[in-house]
Amino acid sequence: STQSTWDREPIEHTSPLFSNWNQDFFFAMNLYRRPKFAKDEGKIGFDIFPFKLHILVLANTTNLNDVHWAEQPVYSRLLSCPRSALNSTRCPTPADENRCLGPAAAADVTHLTCGVCRITLAHETFISSEKLQYRIVIKVANEETLKWEGLLQGDLFAVETVYKYPSEAFTMFEVYFRYLLVFASIAVALVFWIQNRYHGQWHQWALEQKWTFLLLLSLVLFNNPLFFLNIYAEDWLFPFLNMALMESYLIVYLLCVLLFTDNLYKGHRKLSNLAFYAPKLVLAGGVWLVGIISFAVARNRQKSNIAENDLENLQVQGYEVFRVAVGLMLVVYFLWLGYLMFRIFEQSGEIAQLVSRRIKVLWLSGLAMLLPIVAGLYVFILQRNDTMDAVGFFAFFALYNLYTYFLALMYWPVRTTHHQRPVAFTSAHPVPNLEAIFDDDEDI
Repeated sequence: STQSTWDREPIEHTSPLFSNWNQDFFFAMNLYRRPKFAKDEGKIGFDIFPFKLHILVLANTTNLNDVHWAEQPVYSRLLSCPRSALNSTRCPTPADENRCLGPAAAADVTHLTCGVCRITLAHETFISSEKLQYRIVIKVANEETLKWEGLLQGDLFAVETVYKYPSEAFTMFEVYFRYLLVFASIAVALVFWIQNRYHGQWHQWALEQKWTFLLLLSLVLFNNPLFFLNIYAEDWLFPFLNMALMESYLIVYLLCVLLFTDNLYKGHRKLSNLAFYAPKLVLAGGVWLVGIISFAVARNRQKSNIAENDLENLQVQGYEVFRVAVGLMLVVYFLWLGYLMFRIFEQSGEIAQLVSRRIKVLWLSGLAMLLPIVAGLYVFILQRNDTMDAVGFFAFFALYNLYTYFLALMYWPVRTTHHQRPVAFTSAHPVPNLEAIFDDDEDI
C-alpha cells in the first residue's frame, strides 16, 4: 500500500509470484498500536468483535476505483489486542512497504515500541498453476465504537498486511522427509508382519499385535505416499486427502488405546467378539465420519472464496453442528476410557499378578501419549502454515513415527533359538495369552 494516513481507504496488497511448491498461503493483517502502560487498557489489552472488513480478491485488470464497496460482502473477525507489555515489538519505519501510517506515527520511530494486534484475513488452501499471483484488497467496514474510535484516532501507529507461506526449500524438505518416512514405515510394517506370521496365523496373534500392525499401516497413510500430488493439485481433493489420512491415523490410535485398555480389564472375557468390538468401532467410526464430512464441507466452501476458509473463523452453515457432534463423541470416548481405567485400578491387585510390568508400562505410555498426539494433530491441521517451521515439522512427524515404531518393537513376537521351532497351536497347545506371546522374561 502507499504510505498514507490510515483513513479507512482500501488497502491493496499484491502477492509475490507463487509457484506450486509454495502449496498455500495465509493473508494476515497486523495493527501496530502505541502502548499505554499507564492505562488499564494498555495493561490488560482488549478485543473488538465483530471487527468487520471487506476482503476482496481482484483480477489484475480490475480498477480499484470501480469497486462498489456497498455491494461487497462483509466478514467478521475477532481483533484481539493482547496486553501491550507482553506483546510488543519495534515499531515499523515509515520506509517499509505495505504499511499505512496512523496519526500516532508522526513521532520519531527510531527506538519506539509498539503493541501488535494480529488477525488472519484469508487462507488459500492450494496454489494452482492457473493462478500464481493474488491481488487482495481490504477495507474496514466497522461502525464507530468507543474502542475502535480510540484505536483509530489515538493509538494506531501503522497497519501492515502480509502473505505468510511455505518457501520452496521448505516444501522440498517436506517431500524428501515424508517419503523417507513412508519407506521406513512400510519396511517396519512388513518386517512386523513377517515376524508375527512366522510365529502364528493372524487369528493366533494377540489383540495388541493385530492392532499395532493396523496402526503401522495407518502410519504409512499418515506419512502420505501420495503427497507429491498435493504440490501440483489443481483442486482441493489431494490437500483434503492429506488431512483425511492424518485423521485416520488419529482414529486408529484412539481405537488402539481403548481396545488395549479394555483388554487389560478382564471383565470383557464373557463378551463375544461382536460385543467387544462393535461399540468401539461404531464410536471411532462416527468420529472419523463426522470429521471427514466437516472437512469436506469446509474444503468445498474454500474453493470459491478464500476469505471464508479459515477454520477458526469459518462461516459455513451447519459447520458448528459437525464440531459439536465430534466434541460430544470425544466426550463419550474419554468417559468410557475413564471408566475402564477406574475398573483397572480397582482390580490392580489381580492385574498385577496376571500382567507383566512391560505390558503395564506400554499401556501407561499409550495413555500418556494420547493428549500430545491429539493436540499435535490439531495444531498441525488448523495452524500449520501460520506457526510451523522446518524444525516443528520435523519434530511433529518424528514424534508420531518413532512412537509407533516403539510400540511395534515392544509388541514384537518372542525370538526362538536356533534349535527351537515355533509351537504349533492345537487343542493340546491352545493360543497363548498376551504374556506368553511377548518376551516378558526380559522385564523392565
